[in-house]
Amino acid sequence: FGGRLRGTTLMRFYFEWINQRLDYIALVLILAVLAVLPILPLSYLVTSFVIDDALYYPKIAANVTSGAGVSYDGFTQTNGVHPLWEILWIPLAGLAQQNSDLLLRLGFIMSAAVTGGAFTICFLLFRRLGIHPYAITVSLLAMFFTRVDLWMSLMESALTFLLLATVLYITIRGVQNNGPKFVISVVYGAAIAALFLARLDTVILAPVLMVATAYVWAGNWNLRARHLIVISITALV
Repeated sequence: FGGRLRGTTLMRFYFEWINQRLDYIALVLILAVLAVLPILPLSYLVTSFVIDDALYYPKIAANVTSGAGVSYDGFTQTNGVHPLWEILWIPLAGLAQQNSDLLLRLGFIMSAAVTGGAFTICFLLFRRLGIHPYAITVSLLAMFFTRVDLWMSLMESALTFLLLATVLYITIRGVQNNGPKFVISVVYGAAIAALFLARLDTVILAPVLMVATAYVWAGNWNLRARHLIVISITALV
């Protein structure tokens, strides 16, 4: 009987230990999956995740590194991409040295790293909000996109996810600190600018977030205006 009691107590201890650390365990599992995904066979990754439009990015980046400029066909200049995501592809193209398979592999590694960063930021954000367990966080994150695999599609979705999570985290942290210092407004402005450059159709969302954040950060209109001016100037620069 004593052995059973000790066994039951030990099992209860393990279950409580796991339950208290469920947030961290879930995050580690998600990051582990993201670490494994990029090393799977390239043919599987391309057929399972890649959206056709995403292939513009590595092609244009390869042309940039070969001296053909920002073009898809090597002749005609193009602006049909979201600039920040394209910029991140250029050093990868330089490393790949016109090896298209290696470039795609590096792109999947980058997407996984950016997605992992986004999940980590959201993990920190939801812990600040007191939301547990992590399963709730995952459910809420899934609402950002209709398909979770967009984050590994080589599109700019993963970067947008990361930057939007970062913007929200800075906002919530500022609120909980009863208003941030103005240096945080500079950081926020840079994050908003990056969000816009990562996906240009946030041209309406970005200003709305700026105004809303300046409003909740301060208790009077004078401070709100100052925060908004600092954020706006930083974002424009």
